[in-house]
Amino acid sequence: MAGTGIRYTFSAERGAYIMEILKHNCIDSSEELHEIDQKNPDEKPYIKVFYTNADDIIIAGMIADHGVYWLSVTDAKDENTVRAIFDHVSGIEPKKYADIHSVIADTYYTEEQLKLFYYSLPATADDIFAYYRKIKDSLGSAGEFGRFAEIQKLNCLIPKKPNYWPNQKFRCIHAHYAENNDVIIVGFADNNYIFWLSVTKMDDYETNHLIVEYLSMLEPAEFGSGGAALDKTNYTYEQFRWLYYTTITSAEDITELYQQAKSKSGGTREDQNKIISKLQKMMGALSKYGNPVENCLKNDDIFQEIWSLKYLRCSDNPKIRELFHQLELLSNGIYQDYMTEARGGA
Repeated sequence: MAGTGIRYTFSAERGAYIMEILKHNCIDSSEELHEIDQKNPDEKPYIKVFYTNADDIIIAGMIADHGVYWLSVTDAKDENTVRAIFDHVSGIEPKKYADIHSVIADTYYTEEQLKLFYYSLPATADDIFAYYRKIKDSLGSAGEFGRFAEIQKLNCLIPKKPNYWPNQKFRCIHAHYAENNDVIIVGFADNNYIFWLSVTKMDDYETNHLIVEYLSMLEPAEFGSGGAALDKTNYTYEQFRWLYYTTITSAEDITELYQQAKSKSGGTREDQNKIISKLQKMMGALSKYGNPVENCLKNDDIFQEIWSLKYLRCSDNPKIRELFHQLELLSNGIYQDYMTEARGGA
């Protein structure tokens, strides 16, 4: 790595040991290097570990999402080497970086494959091994996952190869409340992909508890679209998109958060009449058509309020539910007209 501009901090007595570790780095002196802007918060160094379909792990010292000051491919089962590399990379004070697409080309892997690999941002070497074991257990239904074998049969997911590996920070579980006491539990990988969709009864606590526990432990290996999964249920996507839903972290949330939403949707007849009057006034305001762009922008406050009232989707009063649904359809139409006009004028 001499002459690369990447500075390593190590004492003379550890020189031979460090030189052995450096052999794992795929960045060599022929790589074009770029200066790191030390004042740019987006160019702060961090460690990202990719977990391949084999037992290889790729440890990358990253700058933003495209630069590397270290990249190595190691057998995950070689814990001593993985620990040594992680400790070494943690101590690097990089000044320059190479483009990851150039460096990865010198390995068995491609940049496109990196987009489809599991990855983590470990704080310690132990985090790497823990995440690796979690992936293996998830894929093989091993260890604790064995007791979820029956639950897995409830998943309506139709696997589809994703265009990228969804970022786990966007992962969440939603409960969507349908007719006849049905609850549609959805594991969202991000805005584009799901990894779970099931239909159970809201009061089937035992089953729902196992589903939520399983989804909370799982490292998803397969992804798909919500629309395709819904084709295996009694619900259409059009029905699904207008259901009341909330984010859950436990099975208890399924009933508790639903009851909280219903309690806000109008208790007494007087409360319900006030809600109906409010919705009618909002409907009247949005029905005054004009220029699509102006119509959208001037009603932004109403759109925000409609979103905050989404709990009305589960009101016991059918008139409130229908009025709110019509209001959502109207606001959605205004937004679509705005987007059509904006795209046409671009």
